Amino acid sequence: MSESTEVNPATDLTGRERIAAGILRLIGCGGLLALPAIVLPLETLTLIHAWLGLGTIPSDPVVEYLARTTSLFYVVAGVITLAISADLDRYRPLARLWAWCAIGKGAAVLLIDLDVGLPLWWTVIEGPSSILIGFLLLALLSRKAPAKGQN
Repeated sequence: MSESTEVNPATDLTGRERIAAGILRLIGCGGLLALPAIVLPLETLTLIHAWLGLGTIPSDPVVEYLARTTSLFYVVAGVITLAISADLDRYRPLARLWAWCAIGKGAAVLLIDLDVGLPLWWTVIEGPSSILIGFLLLALLSRKAPAKGQN
């Protein structure tokens, strides 16, 4: 247990902070997985949509626009999340803000998923996982920053 609170002089992060950085890296890499969807043909996006059990995707230009720009947003968010994870000491306040945003986003997405009638498996995974990850990160990043010159 003491290992999780000791500071590693090589990284200046505690074990809990290294776990938080790892979680952020996983999430950041997950965001990068949306990169292909920015350029995939609409036919492929339609097949994926149907494979997920979401029915037929409309072929309206706004639907394609929203699918591609949302994917781009995930990629950008993933890059920013990776940057935060790379220097957690420096970006601790931003990481905590990220966690609070994840909690708020998770709650909003849960309500949206319920309102629009997405499949239960999607609704159970998407919003609640974001909320849990946000609270987990807040717990992992809860230590107070040491005074300058102290470790």
